[in-house]
Amino acid sequence: KANGGCGYETLATGDTSQTQYAALSSWELWRIGKAPSIQSVDAGLKWLLLTQQPDGAWGYQGSISAEGELQKQSQPSLSMLAAGMGGTMILGNMAGLLKAGSISETEQPKEKVPDALKKAKVEQILQPLGGSQIDPKMLNAAILRGQKWYDKNFSEEAIKKWHHHACYLLYSLERYKSFEEFITRNAPDEPHWYQVGYEYLKKNQLEHGGWHSDSKDPCATAFAVLFLMRSTQKILNQSLGQGTLIGGRGLHSDLSRMKMRAGRLVTEQKPTQVDQMIKMLEGNGSEDLEALLKNPAALRVNNVGPQEARRLQQVVKSGSPEARALAVRAISRLRDLDYVPTLLYAMTDPDKRVVREARDGLRYVSRRFGGFGLTDNFDDSERYNVLDKWKKWYLRLRPDALILP
Repeated sequence: KANGGCGYETLATGDTSQTQYAALSSWELWRIGKAPSIQSVDAGLKWLLLTQQPDGAWGYQGSISAEGELQKQSQPSLSMLAAGMGGTMILGNMAGLLKAGSISETEQPKEKVPDALKKAKVEQILQPLGGSQIDPKMLNAAILRGQKWYDKNFSEEAIKKWHHHACYLLYSLERYKSFEEFITRNAPDEPHWYQVGYEYLKKNQLEHGGWHSDSKDPCATAFAVLFLMRSTQKILNQSLGQGTLIGGRGLHSDLSRMKMRAGRLVTEQKPTQVDQMIKMLEGNGSEDLEALLKNPAALRVNNVGPQEARRLQQVVKSGSPEARALAVRAISRLRDLDYVPTLLYAMTDPDKRVVREARDGLRYVSRRFGGFGLTDNFDDSERYNVLDKWKKWYLRLRPDALILP
């Protein structure tokens, strides 16, 4: 539009909903080296800034006052707030006004290394377009207003009010919050907004596994899955540079671990958190394991490679009851279909705690919140009935998979 927003051909006003997706499309083009002009980015960003309400919200069809002052908009809502904040942060980041948190540059190792292996500069892969005419103070003030409105109005009840398009709202929210985390470099492990959205989707998942909206079930289901998998966060995590070698090969980002040995540059390996966790599971500290088992938030699983995963699988088969349960929990959090057979095996465990962990893990990996049932105090008849359903589910996805009887 001439005013900078995007919207329906038949309307002169811009549309906050459509503008957020135009901003996202521009950002994706920027990622692959096909960035739009800074003038186009500025126009969209200016429209978003001028169509925000004085209280921080955005409406559906944004109108700009003749004086350029903020004014009340039509149909303000949590959904449009998420759309407006997401679009504003996306375009602000492209323009270089909202940069991702800086990555500290590590000093060169003191050891003499071949010239071809000098450390390249660590920087954000995506370079701002530059030349923006937007006032940074105006942008920051808009974001603060939006954050205050969000803090005051976000709740599960607000999502329920938008129930005809709740999945659309949640994906907009995930995008807004992911860019907020990206820009501030403050990403909580279990953010409150995600837990609220997760619980809403859990309660409203349909029997066939999808979700409903006035925009048709497949569309709603796609939005729900994008929210659940933190799709924007995954893309953003790929947009930060890592250490590289001028010769083109990867260099570990922590140069303090790089050593010269026999004329070769190697990485000094140190025990990881995963190593320590597995050693604990393989040990005999049953009291420590019991305490860990009672506190799900205390178990974090990051950067698990094939070797560590195999060790976890072995613990599932031969560890103590507490260790088996924790190993199942750790494998579940990998959210990888390759390890479903291990979870199916754990469903046959003699310890009910292990079985419950396997049940919850299968629900988590499959994103089927209710799974196929299984009460906490199950009997073998119920257990094997549910197990059979999980096997059939997995074989539909992996027809050639080998599953132990």
